[in-house]
Amino acid sequence: MLQSIDAKEEARVLRKQGNSLAQNNQPAAALDCFERSLRLSPGDALTLNDRGNALQDLQRLEEALSSYDHALSIQPEFPAALTNRSNVFRTMRRLDEALRDLDAARTVLPTDDAEGIVRVLGLRARALRGLARIDEAFAAFAQALEIAPSGAARDAVLQARARLELDLFRGREALADLDPLLASARSVDLRKNTRVWQHHRRRSYAQRRCHRGACRKSHD
Repeated sequence: MLQSIDAKEEARVLRKQGNSLAQNNQPAAALDCFERSLRLSPGDALTLNDRGNALQDLQRLEEALSSYDHALSIQPEFPAALTNRSNVFRTMRRLDEALRDLDAARTVLPTDDAEGIVRVLGLRARALRGLARIDEAFAAFAQALEIAPSGAARDAVLQARARLELDLFRGREALADLDPLLASARSVDLRKNTRVWQHHRRRSYAQRRCHRGACRKSHD
């Protein structure tokens, strides 16, 4: 019994070390920790999910899918594993399967997890875009923005929607999304925050698209 408790504690410590390594961009070392943790606690869905993330970072996508599958066989209503597996499917261009996982994640997320819901809706919009279901993608972006908390979650949705608008030559709408991002970045730190320049470049590109659209209309 004591040995079992010690093994579980060691597995927990190894998982914690693995997550620390993953956060420091050391996926190979993180994977080693997760593998060792799973040898001590093979049915731990959280560690299987973490293992899948490390494998995904290493571009070992089929193995990542297998790890997420295993996690979900143990804990079917695991929103993080569903969302992470959807990212692998999206990378592999298996967009229908990505969408299926995102819809499942949306149904099991707690209603008070606004940030998690916004992230899923943003990813769902991108999968729909890849499937050329453009109206549904914009609807998902709009739904995300209705509930998005201020900050990084909302900014990510606005950036993704602006990219889609630029691809569709809808420059004025893209400008409307990029302007608050630029203002937000400036309010943090104009000189040090590199997001300012990223948003500024995108805004300039949107302006050029917008002007070109206006010029085309004037010559019709």
